[in-house]
Amino acid sequence: MVRNIELGDNVYIAHDCWINGAGGLKIESNVIISPMVVIATTKHKYINGCVSNIESEVGEIKIGEGSWVAANSVITKGVVIGKGVIVGAASSVSKDIPDYCFAGGVPAKVIKKLE
Repeated sequence: MVRNIELGDNVYIAHDCWINGAGGLKIESNVIISPMVVIATTKHKYINGCVSNIESEVGEIKIGEGSWVAANSVITKGVVIGKGVIVGAASSVSKDIPDYCFAGGVPAKVIKKLE
């Protein structure tokens, strides 16, 4: 583990990704992270009508074994992505996704179960 980031075996992270592990990040084995994905374990606090650049909220993110996060997607703090999940391109994942599903959209929702 390096700076709250834990990677399993055979994890592929493509170019131009932005990954923040301050809140804790676990990426299990055989995960694919496509180009330009944002994984943010923190979120700026909104205080007195302004976005704070000093205070933030944190939450661990977990990406389950054998999952694929397609290009230009965003995963926000506190999310658990199950095993064998496919996250469609340009999706915004702000809630947990159960095992073996295809999810997509803004916000991302389960579109179908995978077999």
